[in-house]
Amino acid sequence: MRRLLAAGVAVYTITVLAIATFAAFVPTPSPDALRRTDIIVGLGGGMDTDGTLHPSSRKRVERTVELWRAGLAPRLHFSGGRGRENGPSAGERMADLAVSLGVPAAVISYEDRSQSTLQNALFSAPQLHDATSIRLVTEGFHLPRSWLSFRWAGDWSLSLTPSERFRSVSPNSRYPGLTMVLREGVAFWFNAGRVLTYEAGGLIGVDQRTREGWLY
Repeated sequence: MRRLLAAGVAVYTITVLAIATFAAFVPTPSPDALRRTDIIVGLGGGMDTDGTLHPSSRKRVERTVELWRAGLAPRLHFSGGRGRENGPSAGERMADLAVSLGVPAAVISYEDRSQSTLQNALFSAPQLHDATSIRLVTEGFHLPRSWLSFRWAGDWSLSLTPSERFRSVSPNSRYPGLTMVLREGVAFWFNAGRVLTYEAGGLIGVDQRTREGWLY
């Protein structure tokens, strides 16, 4: 047990350090230096139950709109579920914010069911079926897990752009830059376990809707 515990701590520590290093050094070139994709996807970063977007979600939208204005994609897509049953969704609120920033509603799509990064990817896939290349926008620390989630959910060429390297403001933490990276170290491997469970469930005949719930 001690060896297992030590191995677990070592894996977690390495994961956190790798995520923090990636976030600290992920390239952030000007839009002029980025390649064009078919669509830019902004991932939800938190929302109150009344539909108020957290600053992290707003920053993701603002960065997504900035890239669209630079001509890096003709379409935008936002992904994020509801904070309460029958309440507003983060995806819809992010789309509304993009419209208020000058993006035509006709070039925006969104999904409103997801409660995790894996569900972001899986539930967005039907609306991205005609795209071959996607640019993902989220914080730098979240980009590796986002890349893996979308790689699992579809056969797209993926590009990555951070809205910011580390989370700078959070209503739930005094030190969001630190706490979110520490949380991400757990979420990274938790995601891997959920994917294995999802795929195993499919092999033994568990219905799709049930398995989607396992990704929450």
